[in-house]
Amino acid sequence: MTTNVSSLDASIQKTIAILRDIEDEFGWTERRQQSYAIVRGVLHALRDRFTVEQAAHFAAQLPLILQGVFYEGWRPANLPLRMHRTDFLDHIRSEFPFSLEIDFEGLVSYALQVILEHMSPGEAEKIRKEIPADIAELF
Repeated sequence: MTTNVSSLDASIQKTIAILRDIEDEFGWTERRQQSYAIVRGVLHALRDRFTVEQAAHFAAQLPLILQGVFYEGWRPANLPLRMHRTDFLDHIRSEFPFSLEIDFEGLVSYALQVILEHMSPGEAEKIRKEIPADIAELF
C-alpha cells in the first residue's frame, strides 16, 4: 500500500521496520498490536520524562507517524515527570494492555534500542546522557 506521498510512504516503511524488528526479536507472528503498544508506551514514557525542549528534539528524529504517536495525549505543562527505572517501567506497563510470558524489562530495553537505532547517532547519545543513569542502562 502506498499513499503516493513520498514523505508519508517513507514514514510508513520506517515505522513498519521498527515494529518488525521487535516482532522478529521476540518471535512474534501476527502480533503487530503488541509491537505497536510497546513502542507507544516507550515513546510516551520518554516524552513524559523529557523537558519540552528535549521532547521536541527527540520527536524530530522519529518517522512522521511515530511523531504523532509520541505527541498523542501530551500535556507538557506538568513535565518533566521525575522517573527512575521502576517508575519508567511502570509507566510503560500501564500502557501495555497485553499479558505475555516475556521479560518485560528486556522487551522495553530492546524497543528502546530499536527506536534509537533509527535515529541519528548524535541524538541517541544525547538522550542517553540526559536521562537518569538507571533508565539509560535499559538502552
